[in-house]
Amino acid sequence: MLLALSDKTLIPPFKNTTALCPLCESKVVSKCGEINIHHWAHKNGEGCDSWSEPETYWHKSWKESFPLENREVVIDKQGKKHFADLCIDNDDGDIVIELQNSSISSETIKEREDFYGERMLWVINGARFRESISICSNLSLHERILGDKQDHPHIGMDLSFDNINEILKTSKEFPFCWKNPVRSWLISRRPVFLDIGEDYILKFNEGLGANHGTFRVYPKHTFFKKYKGDYSKYQKLNDRERLIKYSDLVNIARDVFFEFDSDFKTYRDPPFISLQVYNNQTKKTCLNRVRWKELIIPNGNSKGLFFMFCVNLKNPNLIGLYAQNAKNETIKKNILEIIEKDDLNSFYHIDNTWKLDCIASIPFNNSDNEYLSQLLLEFFLKNIRQRIMDNNKMEIIKITDKSE
Repeated sequence: MLLALSDKTLIPPFKNTTALCPLCESKVVSKCGEINIHHWAHKNGEGCDSWSEPETYWHKSWKESFPLENREVVIDKQGKKHFADLCIDNDDGDIVIELQNSSISSETIKEREDFYGERMLWVINGARFRESISICSNLSLHERILGDKQDHPHIGMDLSFDNINEILKTSKEFPFCWKNPVRSWLISRRPVFLDIGEDYILKFNEGLGANHGTFRVYPKHTFFKKYKGDYSKYQKLNDRERLIKYSDLVNIARDVFFEFDSDFKTYRDPPFISLQVYNNQTKKTCLNRVRWKELIIPNGNSKGLFFMFCVNLKNPNLIGLYAQNAKNETIKKNILEIIEKDDLNSFYHIDNTWKLDCIASIPFNNSDNEYLSQLLLEFFLKNIRQRIMDNNKMEIIKITDKSE
């Protein structure tokens, strides 16, 4: 819950503050830690709305792009109360916009649609579906954008394609294929839009929850204008220009790792670089947009090497790599000791030059960590530096004492 009542006024959470839940009017406390999104929580730890789901940065960026009075509106019908994520007033009557990030059952979809009535629509966070939903483009368009030729008259590409905006703007409607679709959505009778974190939002015409169908393409600014949102604010909250692609640097790190010739004592197969945590919208591990429990290393280990990918504040095109080994303390504790939070701009930084954007790691079992961590770190930095020395868009960030 991002808003609560104080003196009959809706307010966002502030540190060490209490307020009242707009739905049940019981006391809620502010949760303003350094990692999780700031929110209100009931004192007993359980929300009063059975339909609520954990707030993510994706929820926050959508809600905060609409006027305060349109967010988390209490709807009271037939003796039941629920929070509508957004409730927009217009000449034809209020319309509810439900923001759905996590999986949802058919029963819950039907229950919500029955409760809110016909004047509602869904916006689904489509980040996790980008690689499983593909669309078709014609050959000439494909050649113009990608510069290559293929024999097939129509080329399929998934929604994670780097230049997907260029494709989407060429047509108002596309057929799609959906690998492993979420079948629960087959029951929906309300308009459903898919937000893939790009300049366009996709409305399912047919085939929602099925393997094949079509969707219409709408410029996202048109959607916000229609429903009285502030698209410029949404853009600021999702500033894509400052998000760097780390794939090249990560691939270099991965290649370097497999060149390391040493004995891993407690592994049948050596561990590998992990980039398992994705931001809901950008599929990047932005520290201020994920929870630490989601950053748990896949095999459960908490020590090893960690890599922090950074943006240069003076030159956003410059990527920085900070590498360190967590030998005596956990990866989490090491990172928290290195970084600082800029409360004004709500980002984490190493110093006044580098803004933290992404974390990767190589976890070790304890015996391997003692034996190999420093060796592997030195090997990494030496070989990565050699691989990127001719590329002026990458830089190794030197480890310095913050007290200096």
